[in-house]
Amino acid sequence: MKNTIQSYLADRLVLRSAELIKAIEALPEDRQNWKASDESRTGTDMLAECVLNNGVAEQVVSTHAWPADYSMDSYNQETKSLVTLPLGELTSKLHAATSALAHTIENTPDAALDVVVTTPFGELTVTDIMTYAFWNMGYHEGQINYIATLSKVG
Repeated sequence: MKNTIQSYLADRLVLRSAELIKAIEALPEDRQNWKASDESRTGTDMLAECVLNNGVAEQVVSTHAWPADYSMDSYNQETKSLVTLPLGELTSKLHAATSALAHTIENTPDAALDVVVTTPFGELTVTDIMTYAFWNMGYHEGQINYIATLSKVG
């Protein structure tokens, strides 16, 4: 198999997802939905974000278009629903969304990498969308590990 940015990123996405799941599963159960302040987010909320964003990223990478029916209102409604799931179901959904995205990325032709997609956040290339899912999960892994640190303190 040829080593491409697509195969590398697909592999790293799956590993990043596993690390994110490992981080939230390591939290004490009473801290998985805990937040340090009213303005903070819970670990399960961050996990739900990754489920939804990886799903949208898969759609954008495969169609080169932002989903017409996806908005902040739909995101907020879906997040509220996802955070009520048992952790095992939520992590299964993250695994499924990440696996689907990784499969789509691995099969994305080189010619598609620089295709520009108009999103609510501006114009982004397909490569931008592919890498967003990776760094966003890493960012939230760090936040969840910080919640673990706070849990040990207080």
